[in-house]
Amino acid sequence: MIRLTEKLRQLARSDEQRVARNRLLSLMQSVVGIGTYFLVMRYVLAVAGLGGVGLWSLTMGFVAFIRVMDLTGAGGLARMVALNPDNERLRSEYVDTVTAFIVALYAVLSMIAYLPLRYAMAGSVAPGTEIIAHALLVWAMISLPLNVAGMAQLSAIDGLGRADIRSMLNIAGFVLYGLLAAILVSSQGILGLAYAQIAQYALLLVASRVVLTRRLPSLRLVPSRFSRKAAGQALHYGFRLQASSIPMSLFDPLTRVVLGRWIGLEALGIYDLSYKLAGNVRTLLQAGMNPFLPEFARLWSTDKAAARAHHAMVSARAIRTVAIAYTVLILATPAFSLFFLSQVSAEFFFSVAVLSLGWGVASVGLATQLFARAAGALRWSIAGQWLLLMLGAALVYLATRSYEFIYVAIAVAIAIATGHMVAFAGETRMLTLTPFGTGKQAITSLAALAGFVAIAALAAGAVVMMGNW
Repeated sequence: MIRLTEKLRQLARSDEQRVARNRLLSLMQSVVGIGTYFLVMRYVLAVAGLGGVGLWSLTMGFVAFIRVMDLTGAGGLARMVALNPDNERLRSEYVDTVTAFIVALYAVLSMIAYLPLRYAMAGSVAPGTEIIAHALLVWAMISLPLNVAGMAQLSAIDGLGRADIRSMLNIAGFVLYGLLAAILVSSQGILGLAYAQIAQYALLLVASRVVLTRRLPSLRLVPSRFSRKAAGQALHYGFRLQASSIPMSLFDPLTRVVLGRWIGLEALGIYDLSYKLAGNVRTLLQAGMNPFLPEFARLWSTDKAAARAHHAMVSARAIRTVAIAYTVLILATPAFSLFFLSQVSAEFFFSVAVLSLGWGVASVGLATQLFARAAGALRWSIAGQWLLLMLGAALVYLATRSYEFIYVAIAVAIAIATGHMVAFAGETRMLTLTPFGTGKQAITSLAALAGFVAIAALAAGAVVMMGNW
């Protein structure tokens, strides 16, 4: 009995160590990815200017529309692999089937979408840039099957319980991308980014496939099996997964395309940098929060009162962290402006402040969103995402009529905050949660949030009052 107890304790410690390792590497992956992106964009700014950043953002926006039709369930491959821990043959079948299906699907979708996207892109860029825009579009579409096939392999590695390996592979991919971009952009211009991206995706696909062949011995480097049953299950799960992700998959590229077409590539360049700064703070926060998901799920299935109490503690702490992180970002914006643009740009400062306000308010519900997923309650999240798309599309359309990109930033911030807050309110009520905590905990959470909102509003208002556009 004593030996059994000691063994259980050792297993618990090993599980805690594994979760801590996965959490640390996941955070490192986000930091390296974000840092690489901004360093590369700074180099692109030096070589091709804001117009180059805008053209790259526009290309990624157009290509992203193809992803809306992805019903393969590649992102859910982790779940399919994890649900069959004792059936190595079935796991291998899932991986091969989804990989083959996803490559074939994206090849067909790319061929169908090529001419419409080429026509739309030609009408969205200034005369004289059509040739480079067309070349970027072609290379970006070629990279799509590589990207999604690699993502499927990485998802399968997650399903094997080795998120640490997935993170290390992604970090290696980011480093390769950064190094190649630094070399190729100087000689090839903005096309160098496309070449570097293809190399990154190819590395991830090959390396992750090699890892899987070691973990699943029946797998070969090239997919060699196809199961209609596995394909049907992947499609069924993929359809449900896509229903909740379509709104954001449409809204972000739609905003980029409209902004680039009606206001200009330089404005799109500033917007892209601002949006990535504000959005990536949430990415970092979410990377630190994700390991709580299995904890929430375990508690919810055994003791709902304890689960709610744990959520209250985690959520209150997360809200304070959100407020501090976005306040620091706003205060550091002049330094970021000097880094990217070599000057303190009023448009950049205003855009970061407004988008930080939108993403900061949206991030108040991070812990609650995770808790709802753990409890299997997704309907408010889906409703909030669709509201974001419909409200955002209408506001962005109206904003572009003014031909001032700052109104687009305001429209995007309003849509993001509204959609996420509706989901937050619905999930809080449905699951009977206290996301701000209780007593002093609630007071400090609300005070931190109010302070952040005030600083964001004052920062944006100060730029408007100066009128230095």
